[in-house]
Parts: sequence; structure tokens; C-alpha cells
Amino acid sequence: MPLRLQNVNNFNLWKNKTNSILIESLPAQSSQAKTRLAAPQQIAEPKAAKVEASHQKELNPQLTPPKTLFFSRTKLLSPSEQNQSTWQYNVSADDVLLLQRIVMAEAEGEPYQGKIAVANVVLNRLRSANFPNTIKKVIYQKYQFSPVANGRFDRVKPNQDSIHAANEALNGKKAVTDDTYYFLSLKLADDLTVHHTRTFEKRIGNHSFYK
Repeated sequence: MPLRLQNVNNFNLWKNKTNSILIESLPAQSSQAKTRLAAPQQIAEPKAAKVEASHQKELNPQLTPPKTLFFSRTKLLSPSEQNQSTWQYNVSADDVLLLQRIVMAEAEGEPYQGKIAVANVVLNRLRSANFPNTIKKVIYQKYQFSPVANGRFDRVKPNQDSIHAANEALNGKKAVTDDTYYFLSLKLADDLTVHHTRTFEKRIGNHSFYK
């Protein structure tokens, strides 16, 4: 009997040691498993950052409206030419929206360059001493823009092209010359006085532009 009890005790002792070894080995396996799971995340993070950086490079800074316009007596200047300016115009959020809306109202179905050209005409008038000295007053001047007269201007919501075209024009993008002050559609216009009295500049889409 003593021998048998001793054998049983030895077996239990061996069993406890085995369990202890197995239990102690689990944290190491678990740690390795966590390391293997974490590795893909560490690789993925730089990829995400790279995609974000690439997207930022694609953004066109010309599509952000400037806070100030710089004019000489004859043209709208780029920010890098501001030392040549004879006067400056501070652009408000309302100015930007009004310009985007008149582009939409006048040139919704026109080519993108035609949209820029409409914005150019407004800014050319803003610069000229022969027209009002704010974007709002230029747009609301009587008998100048038919969408203002017929109420379409107040109803339109600028689409992406109109927004981009207005913003690019504000940043100095030009589809017509700085002395272009008029445009009309020969198919739709009731009054062709501009066509008969002004110097033709170019045609873009359905609009003819004049100096």
C-alpha cells in the first residue's frame, strides 16, 4: 500500500507540473498571436496616409476664392502681381456666392470656358470706372443681366461647374480679355444693340462676347 500511494502521488505531481507547463506557455502563444494580428495594421496605416496625401495634391488651389482682388487700371492681377495694383477689392462670402449664382443663371448650359467668361465680364466691370464698384452692384445694375430682371437669378443654386468657374475667375483665370464687358446670345436676345455697337471679341458656346 505505501508503494502504491507513492506511485499515485508521483503521478499527481507529474500531472501538476505538466499543467503548469501548459498554462505558462499560453501567454507566449497569445502574445505571438497578437503580434501577428497587429502587423497588418502597422502596414496599412502608411498606405492610408499615402492615399490622403495624394488626394490633397490633387486639390486645385485655384478653386479656393481669394480674400482680396488686385486691379491695375486695365486688368485683374494675380496675387504675385499685387505690387502693380492701383486698387484692391476685399472679397466677401456674399460676393463669391453672387458671382457663382450669376454664372449659373447666365451660363448653366454653356461650356466651362463660357462660365469662366461670364465671371470675367462681371469682374471686368467691377474694375472699370464705367460700372459700379462692388460685385453686388454690378450684378444688380438695371437692364444688364436678364436673369436678374426675370427672377431666375434669385432661384438658382450654383452647380459644381459654376462654383469652380467663378472661383477660378476670382483667382485670375481668363477666358476673355480684360476689356470685355458684354455678352449675349444672338438666338435669345431681344435687344441687339450691343451686337451692333460693340467690338466682337469671341464666341463661346451660345454666347458672343464684346468689348
